[in-house]
Amino acid sequence: MQSFSKNQLLELKKILEKEGFKQNDEENNIFLYSITKEPEYTAIISAKIPIKIPIEFIVPINLVTFQISITIRPRWLDQNFEISIRKLAIGFRDTVIKRGFL
Repeated sequence: MQSFSKNQLLELKKILEKEGFKQNDEENNIFLYSITKEPEYTAIISAKIPIKIPIEFIVPINLVTFQISITIRPRWLDQNFEISIRKLAIGFRDTVIKRGFL
């Protein structure tokens, strides 16, 4: 398998960030992504879904979240992969929103 070039990594990050995914895991980020290099190149897109607990706190605190993820290990890095990852990210994001998980 060929490895990602720097340009391909940047393009993948731009695609995911354009579709609303963020790389860092801050409290207000619902749609996340990460790219790992070991043991082989892997892209993970996730949605953080908060679980409502009927307990009230004075300080806003996120006690429980459920994270749905899709893991992708691409075999070919070409224009078709960029199109596929964009469609997958859009479909994943829209499904989470339309199903009322947020």
